[in-house]
Amino acid sequence: MRPLRYLLLIAGVSLLGACEDPLRVTNVNDPDRDRVLSQPADLEKFITDSWSAFHNGQFAANDAIRPQVLVAGLENFSDLANFGMNLRVAIPRNFIDNQRGNPVEGGNYRDFLRFSRSARSAAVGLAQLAKPGFSIGTPAADARATAFARFVLGVSLGSLALVYDSASIITPEDDPELVPPLSSYTAVSAAGLANLDEAISIAQANPGAFPLPTTWLSPRRRPARRTSSAWYDRIGHNSARPRLGLPPSGRRWTGTRSSPMPRTASRRISGFKRTLRVVGASAGSSSTSYPAAGIGCTSS
Repeated sequence: MRPLRYLLLIAGVSLLGACEDPLRVTNVNDPDRDRVLSQPADLEKFITDSWSAFHNGQFAANDAIRPQVLVAGLENFSDLANFGMNLRVAIPRNFIDNQRGNPVEGGNYRDFLRFSRSARSAAVGLAQLAKPGFSIGTPAADARATAFARFVLGVSLGSLALVYDSASIITPEDDPELVPPLSSYTAVSAAGLANLDEAISIAQANPGAFPLPTTWLSPRRRPARRTSSAWYDRIGHNSARPRLGLPPSGRRWTGTRSSPMPRTASRRISGFKRTLRVVGASAGSSSTSYPAAGIGCTSS
């Protein structure tokens, strides 16, 4: 009887000892940025999804700024009180109300938030790609992902500069846990241009990294054979004259696009480099009374 008690006591002590170390199981359903960024395939998908974040920020809601911009540039017309169009279509222009609670506050903040998010996603991807020893798989794949991330970062910052009077200049060197301070739209536009130039340079230096996979950009409208390194050149070389960033006297109020390229989502970004340079030039002109950026200005 006594040996049995000893055996039970030993078993009990063993069980108590096992309870000292709690059961630890990794929950793969919990968000884990470091785990995602450490996997090459996941990082590549993360970078390509940054374009979707930008595209959805521009087009995926009726109360986005895009309807306001279309009527302001006379590419569309409506005097209905929908999506802020009646506020932007009038000539002479109405005062832009940036007070809290203004009729288009929700949509204006939405675009600001989403463009900033897409810029941050691209910057985080670039930071991971720049880590020593990290690779998606091949130098060509790394160059392609880097060029694409620079492109998304450029168009995201450019969109912020075209519409808002200030925004954060997001870079791969930032601490993603900290919020960068606001900078003037002229500085943001310069940062956008620098990233677009970098995307073009990388693409031209690595022609073997292209074409892009058909799932990266509008696969149903843009065949893979067109998404080559030359495609990046079209960011800055197209025949459509920009309408944003010009004072009323300098705008061409009528006319059609002379570019024969299809109007895909990526083509709507075309002309950013030229447009952003106009924004920067008009900011320093004493004869410009109409703000180059202002539909969704963040200051009151």
